[in-house]
Amino acid sequence: MSLLAEVATTFVDVRRLQAQVDATVRNIGLQRQTLSLTQSRFDLGLTSELDVRQAETNLATTEAELPVLQTALALAIYRMGVLIGQEPAAVWNELTAERAIPRPPAEVLVGAPIELLRRRPDIRAAERRLAAQFAQIGVATADLYPRFTLSGTFAFEATDFNHWFDGRSIAYGFGPAVRWNIFDGLRNLNRIAAEEAAAQQAYVAYEQTVLLALEEVEGAMVRYKREQDRDEALARAVEAARRSTQVAERRYRDGLTDFQRVLDAQRSLVVLEDALAQSRGQVVVNLVAVYKALGGGWSPEAMPQAEYLDRPSGALSNPVGYFFSGGRESPPWEGAPEGDREEPSDAEKPDAPPAGVEPTTEKEPGSNPG
Repeated sequence: MSLLAEVATTFVDVRRLQAQVDATVRNIGLQRQTLSLTQSRFDLGLTSELDVRQAETNLATTEAELPVLQTALALAIYRMGVLIGQEPAAVWNELTAERAIPRPPAEVLVGAPIELLRRRPDIRAAERRLAAQFAQIGVATADLYPRFTLSGTFAFEATDFNHWFDGRSIAYGFGPAVRWNIFDGLRNLNRIAAEEAAAQQAYVAYEQTVLLALEEVEGAMVRYKREQDRDEALARAVEAARRSTQVAERRYRDGLTDFQRVLDAQRSLVVLEDALAQSRGQVVVNLVAVYKALGGGWSPEAMPQAEYLDRPSGALSNPVGYFFSGGRESPPWEGAPEGDREEPSDAEKPDAPPAGVEPTTEKEPGSNPG
């Protein structure tokens, strides 16, 4: 689950960095046009050299941000290759093609709070540890009471080989037995008290796990919702900054304002477009965090393994083969039942062995060697 969440987060980082690179490249082109306009006005004597130098500074500052973003993009792609178990550049060609940042669905199904306790594996593990510790209290309590056993023997005994298996060689015996550690009563009471203390400790650990899980879920949901609001506000701000930049450039071209207004508008546009790309990526990352906090991977449908749970295990259906195989038995859901397996097509069937060569077959684990 953690691996899937990291893969999804890294993929979003790749698309976010691509959006930032694209926005930076667009702003560089816009600032180059502004520098060309300023240089032309300076050549005509309509503006001072200060405007030209400020335009050059603004352009160089934006160009200096591009290599940093490109480096982060390459590292994110390399990270994705390693996460899927391949060499770093294995997915370079697939991920360098620019795509938009994934947009989350309009509504997210998170379920009822009771479902949270069933999804998260850490809560399930803590619950089972608590149940196991409570069972230890019962084990310790059982030592306070006597134990009754009924045993017996049946054998053939004879001093003469001729009478080994007749009625005179039969020997048997049976009888009850009682075992009670009556003098260990105080020790057993202390053991019960120790197990109860350990159960209390397990309960506190379980409660702490649940509380931390609830905190993680609530925090992830709040971050996801608030980042969506921030994304919408930044989108409006970017649109306004673009219009402001166009108006400032037009008024500067007409000589109605100074170049400082143009610089301020362009710098604001660069900052806002970068923040918008980061926010849109963060929205999806926060949604991944919500899925992870809720246990992830749930579905209203039954799990694929459920259809195999009623199948008998090898120890019950084929005890002899199970014994001689050394107890090697795969879980029932790792392979489809024999009746459910599709027959391979003629193109998929292996070639027939050469003449005179016996085909070899491998026994399935747990099969009867006899």
